Amino acid sequence: MPIVSEPSAEQLTDRGNERAAAGDHAGAAVLYLEALARDPDFAVAHNNYALSLTALGRLREAWAEGEWRLQLDPTQREFIRNAPLPFWRGAAMEDELLILWEQAFGDMLQYLRFLPLARERAGAVGFLCPAPLRRLMASSFPAVELLAPERPVTWSDYVAFAPLLSLPHVMGLDTPGLPREPYLKVPVQARSAKIGIVWRSSAFDPSRNCRLEDLRPLADAGLELVSVQYEPTPEEQATLRAWRAEERGSSFSDFYDTALALQSLRALVTVDTSVAHLAGALGTPTHLLLNEPAAVRWGMRAEESLWYPSMRLHRKQQAQPWEGAVLRAAALLGG
Repeated sequence: MPIVSEPSAEQLTDRGNERAAAGDHAGAAVLYLEALARDPDFAVAHNNYALSLTALGRLREAWAEGEWRLQLDPTQREFIRNAPLPFWRGAAMEDELLILWEQAFGDMLQYLRFLPLARERAGAVGFLCPAPLRRLMASSFPAVELLAPERPVTWSDYVAFAPLLSLPHVMGLDTPGLPREPYLKVPVQARSAKIGIVWRSSAFDPSRNCRLEDLRPLADAGLELVSVQYEPTPEEQATLRAWRAEERGSSFSDFYDTALALQSLRALVTVDTSVAHLAGALGTPTHLLLNEPAAVRWGMRAEESLWYPSMRLHRKQQAQPWEGAVLRAAALLGG
């Protein structure tokens, strides 16, 4: 009889990845656990297990496993190893805490909700803040000191540090304690009857994008549209003019400008991009168009977002056109 060897941690993780890519996060989680039984220090399995736990809404476990992400990024790993401060573990303190930005803008906008909770546990908080977020942060969190990443950090001003996405874990939070009320603030704008649209995300995952033409049912329904798409092409601008849609996105200089525009809208229809997080964090009614399998943060619930109460999810499968999802959003908007 031939000897059949047991699958390795890497092989089990690959199988888990296949399940996760098919949207079966419960099955993927089982395989990741099997991989970790083979190799308890396999960082990739821990990180991917965290992603599937996030999709399943098991956030406390997901945040704990998610700390392994810091082992996968060489820059983060070396920074944490060499930082002249201890890693904050969530205990209350009277001194100043330094919080580091990480990941993409969508992740940052999603996790900024935890800054006020960290501020409650520290005498003061400094946040290493990239320029596109700085004006928005100043408007939303006046009690947080904003530091420019391009300038050297004066480490002696702080007694501990933590990456932004580590905050819920080190503070011991769980799903019931997830802050869900709007937490980003700009001067109040008068709400109009207009509907904002965004059809293109960054180049990170083109499968999240739709074409501007896919949003035509909104125009055909007679809705008054405003493009808040960053850097629309000349061809897209021509289409917007043909729809009699206002084009505002090309004038934005940062997220503060975008936030002002979102605050003036009745609602937003958008693909999965940072503007979706911005709208949700402001409390703007949002219809999010998702191409399944979607990013794990959007969970397994059909139409609800665990993170943003003002958001409605409209899902489609990879092989399906966007029309059905857009038509559902149009119907809810009165089109």
